Amino acid sequence: MTPRVVYVLPATSLHGGNRVVFEHAEGLQGRGYDVIVVSPEPPPDWHTLRVPYRQIPLGEPGAVPRGDICIGTFWSTMEHAYASGAPHVFHLCQGYEGIHREYGPILPRIEAVYRLPIPKLLISTHLDPILDEAYDGELRTHLISQAIDTSFFTPGPFREAARPLKVGVVGPFDQRPKGIGEALEGLRMARERGVELEVYRASADPMLEEEEQLGVTDHFHHRLSTEQMVGFYQGLDVLVHPSHDEEGFPLPPLEAMACGVPVALTRIRSFAVLPEEAVLRFMPAQPETLAPVIERLTDPHLRRRLRATGRVCAESYTLDTVLDRMERAFALEGAPLSSGVGATMAAGRASGRNTVRLQIDPEPLQAEYTRAAPFPHIAIDGLFEDQVLEGVLRDFPAPGEGSWRKFDNPREKKAGFDYRTRVGENLQRFLYFLSSAPVLEFLEALTGIDGLVPDPYFGGAGPHQSMRGGFLKVHADFNWHPKLRLDRRVNMLIYLNKDWREEYGGHLELWDRDVTRCEQKILPIWNRTAIFNTTDFSFHGHPTPLACPEETSRKSISMYYYTNGRPDEERSAPHDTVFRKTHEHDW
Repeated sequence: MTPRVVYVLPATSLHGGNRVVFEHAEGLQGRGYDVIVVSPEPPPDWHTLRVPYRQIPLGEPGAVPRGDICIGTFWSTMEHAYASGAPHVFHLCQGYEGIHREYGPILPRIEAVYRLPIPKLLISTHLDPILDEAYDGELRTHLISQAIDTSFFTPGPFREAARPLKVGVVGPFDQRPKGIGEALEGLRMARERGVELEVYRASADPMLEEEEQLGVTDHFHHRLSTEQMVGFYQGLDVLVHPSHDEEGFPLPPLEAMACGVPVALTRIRSFAVLPEEAVLRFMPAQPETLAPVIERLTDPHLRRRLRATGRVCAESYTLDTVLDRMERAFALEGAPLSSGVGATMAAGRASGRNTVRLQIDPEPLQAEYTRAAPFPHIAIDGLFEDQVLEGVLRDFPAPGEGSWRKFDNPREKKAGFDYRTRVGENLQRFLYFLSSAPVLEFLEALTGIDGLVPDPYFGGAGPHQSMRGGFLKVHADFNWHPKLRLDRRVNMLIYLNKDWREEYGGHLELWDRDVTRCEQKILPIWNRTAIFNTTDFSFHGHPTPLACPEETSRKSISMYYYTNGRPDEERSAPHDTVFRKTHEHDW
């Protein structure tokens, strides 16, 4: 049976957040779901909607049609979605309304809605810590990120001389968090510094008298359709996006970047997802910091570089990735999936991409695995295709890139993965594959442990990296996932170290139950995968400081798998990582 998905919108007015909803709905329909969008307003006249639409009296009982999945899209729609009778309800969160001071008088109502037992689909990594802090980590969240259709938003011609410099500013003037007035003031200052420029404005609202009196705006565009926005961007030399910290995601900047337009935007939390090399930044509510940035952008070499890096950045935000993440969230929450989703999540949909697949049959290896000493384990060479891991290695963040979590203490010296970090598409797709049904079934057949569950939060998992001198002392792993409330059962470590030599060290050492001797050593060479059971007595680590060259690092991807319960003989109270000394000089 085809799952039915109902999106509930509070309005259909011209708004980037509404277009996001429409694109998600159209994408899910393309994947075989029966999708309908409902709202109390007429259908949008600014976007060609390609899914069924129904205007409903939202406040009336039973107005929201029942679906298998109901997705509310704003805090004010969530109670209606929750009351719709759908067995699975989700909250598409494009920003946390509770941090807007304009919503202060209704904050208790917003907080009550967020505390409903509804998982949140987050479009940006910065929202998770905000919600964690506001609700003491009680909310279930799934990061789905954002998408830009780079086949629709395409570059226009590049103007080398760019005199005057055509500067665009998008958004309503009277909404304080948009910072439009401050941007216009910064552009006025840039003119005073001698920059010849023309200011192009686009807004869903008509031009206000206050903006007109400023005398900065040269061209004003009201209610441009999605199609017309492409032409607007293509006619610019620069886009300025001056939002305050309440902004949910830099959607207009990414649209402009897809159109080859250099972007200057504010240094706020939600904009941190854009790499430094792809944009220029200025401070929110400080127009004097914008003027010198505009002056820099008169340099055609700088604009050309930003045009190229911005387009590459925009191309990484694909709708397929967002839909894959949504379907992953559906699966984790027990919602029905359209047919063929497992294959999609495992391999990706884009043509010409390397398909991720396993190269080894686990059945003949089960006896070797279960009988191995000092505890069940195996090292498998060539489990993945080399060309797939080549792509993963290209996307593997360098030590100075991304949001590595640094550990430097007597027990460990390494860098670990923060799941909020943006990673390249090859690495992203590989991490998803490691959480997919084919991998779970492989591990279940190999280990004999049924009902394995991946960790969507990558708690302690994901990419790991150690430089020369790095180490991880012998330990037994934490045994309980506090958020999933599941028992940790299996580790899988994939090594990505080409030309790794024995003398570099870094062997994965497996120690006996009493931690008196090392019984196995596994060299972390290219395309070698180590898999082992995790119990209170599966002591392991790479305790000797690495002796690799300074420019080399020990790279791996770690994945941890869980079950709901474990054998009685393995049970113990929940605990964190337990380190054990193996040498006198250890801490």
